[in-house]
Amino acid sequence: MRVIVVCLLICVLYQLYQWAFRKWWDKGLKIQVSCDHEYAYEGDNLHLVETIENRKILPIPALKVKFTTSKFWMFEGVEHGTTTDKFYRNDVFAVGGNERVIRKLPFVCKRRGYFFLGDVDVFGGDYFFSKEFMKRFSNKQWVYIFAKRVSCPKLDFFYKQMMGDMISKKRLFEDPFTFAGIRDYENYDTMRRINWKASAKTGELKVNTYAFTAEQNVNLVLFFEQKNVEWDKNMEEYAISLVATIGEYFIRDRVNVSFYSNGLDAENGNSMSLLEGSGQHHLRRLDECLARIDLLYRDNEMEHEEVFLERALKMDEINLVVTTCQTALLQEKLLQKVEEGYQIRWLLPHYEMDIPKVDERLKEYLLELVSELG
Repeated sequence: MRVIVVCLLICVLYQLYQWAFRKWWDKGLKIQVSCDHEYAYEGDNLHLVETIENRKILPIPALKVKFTTSKFWMFEGVEHGTTTDKFYRNDVFAVGGNERVIRKLPFVCKRRGYFFLGDVDVFGGDYFFSKEFMKRFSNKQWVYIFAKRVSCPKLDFFYKQMMGDMISKKRLFEDPFTFAGIRDYENYDTMRRINWKASAKTGELKVNTYAFTAEQNVNLVLFFEQKNVEWDKNMEEYAISLVATIGEYFIRDRVNVSFYSNGLDAENGNSMSLLEGSGQHHLRRLDECLARIDLLYRDNEMEHEEVFLERALKMDEINLVVTTCQTALLQEKLLQKVEEGYQIRWLLPHYEMDIPKVDERLKEYLLELVSELG
């Protein structure tokens, strides 16, 4: 009789526990999946942070957390996930009562992009592993992976040439940040110009002189060719890195930079654009624009050469056109704009073994750049 009573009591307690666990297992439970930084650069190391809070006395002996990340995030070991178009992680935790568990998973950002960490599916198992309960937690987290910078002596030389042209001796306006030298004081000089240290050393009044910078904005134009069955995604990524590199050069030298591309925004599907600006915040916005370009959008969604260039090229700015496209239509449009008085430089990335097919009339405006990938 005692055995029967004990068995019945065990059954009652088991059912009571199952009922309590089913009712309260997710009460006070919070799950968040994020990165330890909101942005990084291609090739950098980041940590994916899984945070689990169990704000109740009832422990959860087996908590399975499932979510997706980008297939371009290389984790240390892939035994807890599978990779197709995305990387599907499947992590297991044991969480005690009133406990917070934080797990950091290191990974390498293999490609630039704008990555979304979406909802998290959580499966809670009881002590007997007899049943599993599921709940989906909302998790809206975005991470920017900025385009890497390229190391290209030819691009560096081109940039120095451009900056040399932009520093003019014509008195358009004086740039107080471009120091040119020291000369003797003249009657028309103001007190602010006096270099007191140099004056003390020489015993005569000396004043600072500055170069004169032509007010010249730079317009970065990034064009992707449509309806090309042989388009090379790696080369287009290299073109994006070129824009990021040359844009950073100009912005750090306080040159106003604008940006246009027929590449489509991963966030809203529109063509990318950024009005002129300078400074560190503007560089961040340029990096964000380049990170959000989704190369999976092709063909009918993207503007074609004639329509895009008519919109993107600016008469009063230096237009740096970065594209691998060499179609006759694109070259004719560039020639037309040159003849109309537009300032255009075409940056053409290609592999070392490739021979660009460029109209002879455009070659004086052309800078060929051999890709690091070649």
